[in-house]
Amino acid sequence: MDYRLTEPISAYPNGYHADPFFGDPSPELDQGWNDRLRCKKASNPQGTDADGLEDATIRLSPEEFSHYNQSGILLGDGSGYLATPTAYHDLHCIRFLHKTVYPEHYFPNDSEKKQLGRNAHARHCLHNLYHSLTCNADMTIRVMRWHPNLHLPSPVDHEHECMNWDSIDEWAKERYVDTATPGLLVHPTKGKVFPGGKYVDHDEE
Repeated sequence: MDYRLTEPISAYPNGYHADPFFGDPSPELDQGWNDRLRCKKASNPQGTDADGLEDATIRLSPEEFSHYNQSGILLGDGSGYLATPTAYHDLHCIRFLHKTVYPEHYFPNDSEKKQLGRNAHARHCLHNLYHSLTCNADMTIRVMRWHPNLHLPSPVDHEHECMNWDSIDEWAKERYVDTATPGLLVHPTKGKVFPGGKYVDHDEE
């Protein structure tokens, strides 16, 4: 994985500049997020939602896993241990919070129980993003300027030296594991996690 200098990042996506990952819901926006959140090699069919972390699960080899000095979930075929990169989890949380801005579009028929679950999920995401940000504090300086349409100072678009996402994505794709594979993910007391290879809506269990 390597670093690269980015194009200037806008301080006001969609307000003054276009951004393909934010704005009003659209098929193009949803597909862009699906592609970004998925770390498996197969492309995501149009319209299929990849917001869950099932598409960002990876296999760590026993040797890789040994460096973490933790207990974990050994996959059913003994090939390695289940994990997910924090970067994908953070993106999943940003995508989820973006959806909560448009509940009438993304959650039109949610029950009260699901709404409560969604609120808990939002709090979880805010908590994780806070700690992710403070752990990896970005000290890129934002120079301020006067904007012709605003009374207050506004930050100038700025460049970043960032990790190359393509190299991160390739690393993850090489380790992707489909947890719906029969027999691969089995809880020690509750049995198969995804019976019949189908993801379960745990709100309805």
